Amino acid sequence: MASFDGCPEVFHALLGERDQVIELAVTDIRGAVLLCTRLRPTVEIDPQAMGVHGITETELSNEPTWTQVAPALARLLSGRHLVIFNSSFDSRMLRQTASAFGDQLSWWQEQNCLCAMKLAADAFGSTNRHGTISLADATCEAGVSWKGRAHSAATDAIATADLVTEIAKVQRDLVVQLQELQSKGNLE
Repeated sequence: MASFDGCPEVFHALLGERDQVIELAVTDIRGAVLLCTRLRPTVEIDPQAMGVHGITETELSNEPTWTQVAPALARLLSGRHLVIFNSSFDSRMLRQTASAFGDQLSWWQEQNCLCAMKLAADAFGSTNRHGTISLADATCEAGVSWKGRAHSAATDAIATADLVTEIAKVQRDLVVQLQELQSKGNLE
């Protein structure tokens, strides 16, 4: 599991081509945090974005840069299949951040990413005009309890892990029910 921003769709529209990841977290499927760090960007943080995540430039002044964090992130994620809420957005933000530091991000394999937002929209239906669902709406639909402050990378990554686990449970239950119906001859 990985979350690199965890912000709502309206926030995603705010972030332009120069914006960068300022906080990232990676968990395993059980929600155990494997990596959580803030990053010092090379650009100013948009004030509206700051209003969403609450992280100020002053708070980031002594944090590591992408160059310092990327090797550990690459070791952790390389060759693994990842589940990311809104994976196309987070992938774009990773590429932008890496590019700002002259990193080609050669280890990043977007094809190994499964989008939890798409899974959730398939499971619970879309809740917006984009045909997607927010992490907040998806976790609500799945009955997932938040374990921290929303819009922090670790909390959002944990929520994503819990969400995917709940979707998998529902899927397993549906398969069992379908098999029972088929075995009773109630379904052809």
